[in-house]
Amino acid sequence: MTLQNIIQCKELAIKFPQSIQECQELALGFKSISYKNAINCCVSVVDGYLLEITTPEKNEVGNVRSYYSGHYKCYGANIQAACDHQCRFTYIAVAGPGVMGDREALHECSLYDLIENLPLGFVVISDNAYKPTEHNCPIYG
Repeated sequence: MTLQNIIQCKELAIKFPQSIQECQELALGFKSISYKNAINCCVSVVDGYLLEITTPEKNEVGNVRSYYSGHYKCYGANIQAACDHQCRFTYIAVAGPGVMGDREALHECSLYDLIENLPLGFVVISDNAYKPTEHNCPIYG
């Protein structure tokens, strides 16, 4: 019963901003925590995560090797996620096998379209694993 109530709670729903009003509210949140209000059009931050898994069986995934990340030296699944200024998820999805890089994984889930369909003037911030676009601003460090 408790879990069902949590799942049905609209205030806790994972929802990527789409309307101008939602974007404005989230942009104000990022602006309020940025140095000298420098970040004033960001609605979310995006990154990938390798979720470590046990070695999958061939009859489960077909290509077992594609789940092995040479970078992290383990089997895993590529997770794509976005968060707001309060570190609340606005999007999360299993995007592909562990060998898949974040740039490619972004295109394998609906997050890419959500980002590219943001209202004009709003962006997400990502790391340099992602390609810059009109609505995606990678931070290079």
